[in-house]
Amino acid sequence: MSCTMCSELFTPGAVPEILRNHENRMCLPTLSFSQYLDYLQARGQANCTTVWTKGTVAYRCRTCQVNDSSAICVSCFLKGDHKDHDYVMYHSESGGCCDCGDPEAWLPEGFCSAHKSVDRYEPNVPPDLVEVTQKSLSNVLFYLAVIVLCISEERGGSPIPFQRKIEVASVFLDWLKKLCGVDALRKIVCLEVVQMTVKDRETLELTSPLQILLKTLANMPEEILEGETTLFLQLLYNQDFKQYYSMEIMKHYQTMIESVIDKIVDNGDPLIRHFKALDSSLDRVMVQLFNAPNLELIKSKNLLKLFVMVLDNILKRCVKSGCNVVNVRDPRIENKLYLRPQGDLRLVIAHQSVAQYLLEERLDVFTSMLDVLILLQWMNPYYPTRYIEFEEHNEWTLAIQLEMNTMAIIFQLVSRCHLIIRPELEDPTETSKKTLLSAAKCTLDRLYNYLKQESTLRFLNGKCPNTSVSLHIPLHRTLSAIMAKLVLLPWPDVKDGFLSCLELNYSEQEILALMEHPLRITVWMAQIRANRWVDMSEDFNRLELIYRGSFWHDQSMDMDILLLQFCAVARENMERAVFTRMAERFELKDLVSSPILVHGNLVGDKVSLLQDFMRLILMIVRERRNTGMKEEDCLRYDVIQWLCVRDQTYSQLCRALSAVPVDHFKLTEMLDKVAYFHAPKVQERGYYQLKAEYWQEFDPLFVHFYSNELEDAQERAINVGKLPHYWRIRSYSDFKPPYNRLINLLHTEECHQLLWNVLNFVSALVMKDSTATACESLGVTALQMMGLALLDRRENPERFPAIAKAGTSNPLSCSDILHSIHRSFQFDEHTRTMDWGISQPTSPSIFDFLLKLQVVENAPRLVDSVNYIMQLLPASSFNFISGASKYRDFNLSSKSHARVYTTEENERIQKKERQEAIMAQFKAKQKAFWEEFEVSDDEGETGSATFATNNLEARSSVQDLTVVPSVGAGSEKKLVEPIEVHECAFCRSECGSNDKSTGWIALVQRYNIPKLVIGKRQGVYSKEHANNIVKLSNVTPSGGSPSDASAKQLVVCMEENMIDHIPTEHVRCCGHQMHHECFQSYHASLFKRDYGEAIYEGKSIIELCKSEFLCPICRRLANVLLPVVYQGSLSKMMQASLDDDLDNRPDHWMEFWNTCKTLPEALDQFAFQSLNVRSNFSKVEEASDLPKCPVYWEVFASNIAHCEVETREELVDVASSSTALNPASDQRTWGGDSGHWIAIRELGKLAMVYNTLHRQKEVVSKGEKLKQMLLQISRFLPNREPLIHNEDFRSLFTSVYDVLNRLQRITEEIFQSEEPDCEILNERLGPAIETATSLYKPISSVYSSQISNRNLDGHYGRPPLWPPSEPPMLEMHQARGMSEGFAPGDDVDIKVKETFSSRQANSHYPSESENSILTQIDMEWSSAFQKGNVFDTDPFWLLIGLLSAFPVWPNVEDILLLVKFSYTVALTQVLRACSKLQNNDDRNVLTPESGWDDVVQYTCLPFLRRAALLMQSITGEGCKKDYNGPGRKVMDALYLQQELGLANTHKIFNTVGGVAEPSLIQQLLEHNLLSKEHSLMEVPKVVHLAPLPIVYQELLLRSISEKCIGCDTVPMEPALCLVCNVFFCCGTECCVKHDLAECSYHAEIEGSGIGIYLLMRSTQLVLIRGGRVCMAPSLYLDQHGEEDTFLRRNQLLHLSKLRLNEVRRLWLTAGFDHDTHILHISQISVGTL
Repeated sequence: MSCTMCSELFTPGAVPEILRNHENRMCLPTLSFSQYLDYLQARGQANCTTVWTKGTVAYRCRTCQVNDSSAICVSCFLKGDHKDHDYVMYHSESGGCCDCGDPEAWLPEGFCSAHKSVDRYEPNVPPDLVEVTQKSLSNVLFYLAVIVLCISEERGGSPIPFQRKIEVASVFLDWLKKLCGVDALRKIVCLEVVQMTVKDRETLELTSPLQILLKTLANMPEEILEGETTLFLQLLYNQDFKQYYSMEIMKHYQTMIESVIDKIVDNGDPLIRHFKALDSSLDRVMVQLFNAPNLELIKSKNLLKLFVMVLDNILKRCVKSGCNVVNVRDPRIENKLYLRPQGDLRLVIAHQSVAQYLLEERLDVFTSMLDVLILLQWMNPYYPTRYIEFEEHNEWTLAIQLEMNTMAIIFQLVSRCHLIIRPELEDPTETSKKTLLSAAKCTLDRLYNYLKQESTLRFLNGKCPNTSVSLHIPLHRTLSAIMAKLVLLPWPDVKDGFLSCLELNYSEQEILALMEHPLRITVWMAQIRANRWVDMSEDFNRLELIYRGSFWHDQSMDMDILLLQFCAVARENMERAVFTRMAERFELKDLVSSPILVHGNLVGDKVSLLQDFMRLILMIVRERRNTGMKEEDCLRYDVIQWLCVRDQTYSQLCRALSAVPVDHFKLTEMLDKVAYFHAPKVQERGYYQLKAEYWQEFDPLFVHFYSNELEDAQERAINVGKLPHYWRIRSYSDFKPPYNRLINLLHTEECHQLLWNVLNFVSALVMKDSTATACESLGVTALQMMGLALLDRRENPERFPAIAKAGTSNPLSCSDILHSIHRSFQFDEHTRTMDWGISQPTSPSIFDFLLKLQVVENAPRLVDSVNYIMQLLPASSFNFISGASKYRDFNLSSKSHARVYTTEENERIQKKERQEAIMAQFKAKQKAFWEEFEVSDDEGETGSATFATNNLEARSSVQDLTVVPSVGAGSEKKLVEPIEVHECAFCRSECGSNDKSTGWIALVQRYNIPKLVIGKRQGVYSKEHANNIVKLSNVTPSGGSPSDASAKQLVVCMEENMIDHIPTEHVRCCGHQMHHECFQSYHASLFKRDYGEAIYEGKSIIELCKSEFLCPICRRLANVLLPVVYQGSLSKMMQASLDDDLDNRPDHWMEFWNTCKTLPEALDQFAFQSLNVRSNFSKVEEASDLPKCPVYWEVFASNIAHCEVETREELVDVASSSTALNPASDQRTWGGDSGHWIAIRELGKLAMVYNTLHRQKEVVSKGEKLKQMLLQISRFLPNREPLIHNEDFRSLFTSVYDVLNRLQRITEEIFQSEEPDCEILNERLGPAIETATSLYKPISSVYSSQISNRNLDGHYGRPPLWPPSEPPMLEMHQARGMSEGFAPGDDVDIKVKETFSSRQANSHYPSESENSILTQIDMEWSSAFQKGNVFDTDPFWLLIGLLSAFPVWPNVEDILLLVKFSYTVALTQVLRACSKLQNNDDRNVLTPESGWDDVVQYTCLPFLRRAALLMQSITGEGCKKDYNGPGRKVMDALYLQQELGLANTHKIFNTVGGVAEPSLIQQLLEHNLLSKEHSLMEVPKVVHLAPLPIVYQELLLRSISEKCIGCDTVPMEPALCLVCNVFFCCGTECCVKHDLAECSYHAEIEGSGIGIYLLMRSTQLVLIRGGRVCMAPSLYLDQHGEEDTFLRRNQLLHLSKLRLNEVRRLWLTAGFDHDTHILHISQISVGTL
């Protein structure tokens, strides 16, 4: 039936109508079709029918699965009981289906509750609907088969659009997949799909829909391919259909693959993508077909032969013309199209029964597999005359991958056969021996034929220097893989082992030919190390590293060494021939054939080759990994060697051990035995450290060490392992026969001749400095060979005859190393050659060389090795030769001990010299760096700066004692001790002079933790509720400091009229200072370097447009200088002020400002930058018009609030790059961050100092503020008469009124009498003010706007970056290598403008339309209380407003009075809130019998703490100096009341005894002086991040169904906000708002630009700080303390509380950008996430 005949199917709406008709016929009349399907499912499901695609989350349970490919879906896992099972969650790489309910893939006890029923009956369709259901399904399958045939036609052969065919076929497939999810209907589909109902247009015979689907599968588009595969997977749950389907697909297997491969011509062919889709489809199906061994199918369909034949055909299509070797540049190889038959072959051979069948009954298939390997022999060859560009050509990777993937089949086959154990036999390993011997004989025969080929013979006999070399000999390595398993089996012959059964009939020359290929590879690697191939390419070292490295060594180098070992013992007496052949290939034959007196040609690369040759001999003699070592011992040996190199993480060990996945259980067990585990730290992973007792097993000849790894291991062997003689290698005796004969290589005459020549060369040249190192290394290696021979002679004396007496004429056997040590040579005049004789006094022996080397001074390892050889020599050997008197002075023990000491001492001296040289080089580079910026050459200062790179300098904490003088109520007049001198971080000169303003290098950033805390407030509804909060918080009048998440803090909520509601600036210092002038120069140099596109410190990290930079010393982020008022000038001023009254102080302060001329400019710059940060750089012009004095008080107040909130608990300071070594005394008292404390102390001092700067705007502002304050207070004292009948209340308000009135009078006098001076001062400071304005504007504002106001110098327009009259240090710019386009007279601003005008598009600055996403901030928020009632104001806010109105430096008495006034306001608000809870305003809640004492004090505690912090900051007096209570960081209310003089303040609210009068609260309410809206609220005492489950997989399951809060869809890339505990879309376009992606937008509106997100797919942490983004370490680690990014290792991950606490600490302290590690892994990426 053609497409034309079924054209009605392609009309719109036809297919849905057809399907509806079938549905109506198939279901019960009382149910809809969906209800009918539910009805059938409810009657029982034998198996889960969930099918998933690539990337879907699934589970594997090693406890329940039957094979490695078994898996179940998430739903079945959650419904099953897998507690304490070994399970993992993973992302499926290619898709699959759930095995729950299938006993062949999953253990029945692991079935979920839905598929575990034992008595479930067979699900069936109601009998009266069976026939109609069969007909309907048969029709639908017929339609599908016809449409599939139409799709397989050429696109131009049908009038129906191709896409329309796909759409119709997809509808039918989706409908069938829905039905196959029901067991009863799937049974009928399985029956109908194999019925012969469709006529094949080619054969004109009836065929089944299944055959049509399989026949056309290779021609289907990806959409149909995916649908058909899913349908097949659902049908495969039916075992009868699975068997039928397996047979049918094998009929089409070869055609299906080769029909596509034959058409591929190049890498750009679209068929490649189509084949990969087909490959993915077949992969999903094959796993289900062969997850259990199906020998019947394998035998009947000859599947092994089929798979091998398809692989062979693919590779033969890629063979080079004229040879029988694969061309790796063929597109089919480059795109790895060979993986399909390889994967299927591995899948079936993975079953032991199949592997046994192959080697027992189908050796012809194994031979075919060997023929495939021949196509890979010597592929991708290299020639010494052809240059190779590795960067452009990737043939080497393609060839390695091809061999690895093919050899994986061989290794799997051999491994499975080796594990065959049959206990019923007398020899349980008999079957294993039989199969492996068959494979070995077959491989030897195939190798014999290969070596006899003409091309191979030419290669073996060729001596041309242009002979090719290659890394690939898979046929040889197959033999090695088999022998590695054979030797592990028990063999009766104790002499020859498995050789006795192998029946090897190779001749000596054939064995030498067999070892030729691996030997040439070994020589090639040695030539690469000797730099012989450098002219061809410098990248040949990559091949050597890969050959030796863990990625491939188990299949390459290890197998080649094993084959060389096998050849050395394959026949009797093969040692000499093998040794000579190896020396010949290393071009060292002359060194093993005769003594050489002059080694003139042993130079350069020959020395390196000689060293590698001797190491190869040692490897062959000592390598045990594949010569009988047990698997456990092999693992132990490897683990110890890698732990000797360095402390290793678990994943590093896994990578080092092998590219093949290791047995994690065995590795973990071994690590527990030989190593200590160190738990992970904040920025480190967990790692293992070798136990001390296992250092004795260190082997310096470990074959897999790279040169740098060997050096590290040797150094650690001395320093950590305390091994003074690690080079004294041990002999091993656990070689199984025949490999126990390998030691005979060291007992050959050739080996002894080599030792004589090497020691002769070493003794002649070791004294020269130029050759000492190379000679020492050669000598040590030669002596290691000699030592092994002597040890073998000592352990096996029966193999060697007794030593002949002196004078014996007949020489001893040349195999005796002892004889060779003492014999000499003589020159034969007739033959003109050297002949060996005995006791020739004129010629040296090896023993003579040893004596000569004993006195060498510059080679300690060599001398110690000689002493070791002397210890091994038997005492009788010293009298072996006549004339032994020359040895009579030899004292072995004394010399040995002396030399050991000298060795250690020399090494210690050499190491010290190396360290000094490195430090000298470092200092020279550092000096050059500072000279670039015209810095002093003082190396001592440079060294100290380097020491303080990652920590606050210790001297920064000295500020504790010298910030501001303590001026108490009764304090005596005294001078303040001078502050310690700092140095400028830029110019390295001293800071402290008045002519140069200096500042702390600081970072000002937005911060909103107090707002987050207050935003979590909840109402308190009763007195009992409030008391319970106090009790749960463990806070009583004696104090307490809980950090539990359940702890609450009581507060009085006044809606938005609280300082906590306002996200403001957080300031912290790094601990270093800089001159203001140097800062301008440094910042300008950064602009110029950026303009010249040069590299500068912090590029891609800092935003220059926001004045950001990195501290030149510690490399922390900063954006401003926090001005420093030096104690010398301030002390004199304070002393003079103490001598006068308040009215005379302005005169003294005018003198102070005249002295500190540059300080106002620095103050203004900090104020401008603070306001810019507050508005997120969006309200610069408005901010520039505000008075600056309130800004300092506002910033000071907000930082005190920040500090108070973040120190309500004791944050554990963990090891990180931002931890200070010497915390300040404030920090030790309160907690918090030391950098923040520096800023708070300095801000308090600056706020006080700024009160004395009498600028016109400031004076006017203060006068208005004082006027408003007096007006507010006068409401309580009308006409100076008490409105409230309370003496204490009246006295307090009168005192405050008097102070403010006096301040108002002083302000008016300053404004009226000294107005001209103010004008002069403003004129002098005007340019500086405008400079500050310009410097701290964002670049977009600086260059896009013009200042409309006229400048004081008479010019219009924007002011320059610095005063034009004095450009700061322009000569310094040139000395620092600025761009050539900048000259002293150039307008730098214009050039910088040109640079940034082209880059503004890449930076994000909030525009007018974007202001809605920012928190609107009143630029002078401290004056907001003037608009309302005093008692409706935040008490601390009120205190700051009063202090900011002072026109002079306030004394402590006035400050304490204002504190008492503000505390009275706080108490009033708390009492009002408490009285509301009992609905009685008349009742005094402060009476002892009321029971409110604890609640009131606890509620007032935040204000008391803030007031105490303020007093400590501005007076320098630390709290707790007289405190004898508990040593808690959160001090109790009673102590703070006493410290602040507030102990009797509560008496104000008590009624007079015996007099019936209203309470103070009632009086205030009656006169409308107190709001009725004060409410008692509870807030978290400490703020925590979102609660996270202990196991990461639980969180991942939650993310599967959670929707994004922005777009209300399940995110493609979900990110969990750890602050708000909600999910967002990360990095997608669906939730972009105001040009910001969802995560950045949420961070901006909720976190003041700070966002902490956990990426669910990668497990990584994303930290967003404005425009900066970094991928931080994951919070979840596996059992070995490591991350598992993207769950690649499928490990169970657990929450690291240490890392979570550190992230929380940095979040609470605004320390993300202060942490150098986080900062320097960040990059500018505005709004992309």
